[in-house]
Amino acid sequence: LLVEPRFVYNKGTPMRLGFAYSIPVGVASATNARVAPIGVYEVRVAATNDCYIVIGTAPVSTTATGTLVRAAVAGEVFSMAAGEQLAVCGGAGGGTLNVTEMTY
Repeated sequence: LLVEPRFVYNKGTPMRLGFAYSIPVGVASATNARVAPIGVYEVRVAATNDCYIVIGTAPVSTTATGTLVRAAVAGEVFSMAAGEQLAVCGGAGGGTLNVTEMTY
C-alpha cells in the first residue's frame, strides 16, 4: 500500500507553513541571522546543490560535522526549537538553501 507523504507529526496534526527564507551556500559556513521564534518545531529545507547543515544555538557547519542535504531530494524536515539558528556550507559550486519554518 502506497501512502502519499504529508507533513503530519507528533500530534497527528498537519504542520503549517511559516516564515520562509534562503541562505546562500558557499565553501565557508554561513549562519542565517534569523533565530527561530516560539512556535517553530521543524524546518523544511531544500537545496539547489548538495550542502551540509547544522542546527543549534551557535551553529557552525562543516563537511565533517554537518548533516548532508542532497539537492536530488525534494525537501527534508528537521527538528528546530525556538532560539536556534541554521548554518550551512557546501562545495565550490555554491547554490542556495531554501528554508521554511513549520508550526502547528
